[in-house]
Amino acid sequence: MSLILQKKLWYDQESIKERKKMNKHFIAYVDGSCRANPGYAGYGVYGYIFKESTKSKNIKHPTYTNIYFTELGFNKEKSINNIEVLDILEVVGSINDHTSTNNTAELIAVITALKLATELLDIEHVTILTDSNYIVTAYSDNLDKWINNGWKNTNNKEIVHIAEWKYVYLLLSNLKEKNITVNINWIKGHSGDHGNDTADLYSVIGSNAARVQLNSPDASKQLFNKSIFYKVSTYDEYRKSTEVKDFTLHFKELYFSSSILNDVNYCFLSNSDKVHMNIGKKSTDSIFAINIGFIPEFINKIKEFYRSKERNYATTCCMKLSKLVDKNKLRLFNFIDVNYLLVKTGDNYSLPNDTSPFVFDLLNDFPLITNINTTFGNIKDIYDCVSQNLVNENYFLKDITDLFIKDNKLLFTNKDSVIDLSSILLDSNINTVIKQKLLVNIGYDLPNYLAMKQIEDKILKIHVIIERNRESNLASCFFRIITTDREIYVTNITNKFLIK
Repeated sequence: MSLILQKKLWYDQESIKERKKMNKHFIAYVDGSCRANPGYAGYGVYGYIFKESTKSKNIKHPTYTNIYFTELGFNKEKSINNIEVLDILEVVGSINDHTSTNNTAELIAVITALKLATELLDIEHVTILTDSNYIVTAYSDNLDKWINNGWKNTNNKEIVHIAEWKYVYLLLSNLKEKNITVNINWIKGHSGDHGNDTADLYSVIGSNAARVQLNSPDASKQLFNKSIFYKVSTYDEYRKSTEVKDFTLHFKELYFSSSILNDVNYCFLSNSDKVHMNIGKKSTDSIFAINIGFIPEFINKIKEFYRSKERNYATTCCMKLSKLVDKNKLRLFNFIDVNYLLVKTGDNYSLPNDTSPFVFDLLNDFPLITNINTTFGNIKDIYDCVSQNLVNENYFLKDITDLFIKDNKLLFTNKDSVIDLSSILLDSNINTVIKQKLLVNIGYDLPNYLAMKQIEDKILKIHVIIERNRESNLASCFFRIITTDREIYVTNITNKFLIK
């Protein structure tokens, strides 16, 4: 019987019936990338192992609630039969050769998936899904002919990529000896399919890694085919790896100096990424904070990497945290070198499959009323004064913990928007009286509910700090949140109050 199975649509219902008697099944999405073509090439494999089960288990994707693991790949509908997802497999690889092509990368992705299949235990069927017409057509229509014709095409010339196709044939033979059947099926690329999109992302990371490696001082020592990320996870392990959470990630932007500083415990945060849209207007986009203490390690890695960029000036740099909302992309910073995850685009760096800047120099003034350095400098002055217990007649501090938290639980919900602090103005220790009511807007003056919820079990104290500006006859409000692993100072750039 021929090794080559006829090409069929990956959602063919007949294939479902055929698999009912099978033990374990391996589905692998594969993709190759090349920038340019030929050029820097990489490949990605993203797949999972499942088995038939009396009851479905582990079938919902951990981060995309409308996507399911099914018998035929990722789908928005559940499987026809009950299955249990056992493991998730991920591979990112680089091809360190300036002359590699996209088809080379596509083939090596297939080879990688087949090699994985030969190493897996109790696998009875393998489905490889690719968006490469070249791969599917060659596999379904040409491979047997090439073999019978001594690896020559119809023109009696040696086929292109002969070494790779011979390796594919060898792996197929090994799998056949183990009674493992193989399908290589076509799936439309860039169509919103989670598996294909993820394999594409991994291949782009691989091609970027090839660019980095081939331009490094030790390029001659790089392996031709190098796996930079290989991981086999149980469903629970994979789910936990997507649970990347931190207070800082509830802000849209992070700022840092281009100078080499010992600021691994400092994080300057803002929500103001809508340039020029909120000038002079108090909103959720005009809140600023300094996070002092715990900071996710990957943030400092990105800062360190970007600071290594050659420049003859010192400036403020911006990191677009809002681009890390996709947890599947965010989790990769815990496994893959930052050098490979940041793609050079002109003078800036972008995330894979995103051409807009992720980290860049902020050469212009901040769009909201004042320069960003002035804003954060003011908050830093407040921190220095309060943390060192310096006497300053223009600063007034009041403990308001009891108004916000009790037994490590927030006293407000996501439906609450305003908390009235006017009563603290009557305190004898505060000799400045504000004309207006002192109303605190959640998400405006304080971080939003979800950000506060992230740290509620660690909050020790919350202080309000009123800063009086004698020259302008205005007062500003700052909030100090003390937790077990950090201090956070927050203000809204426009929260000015008239002094009576």
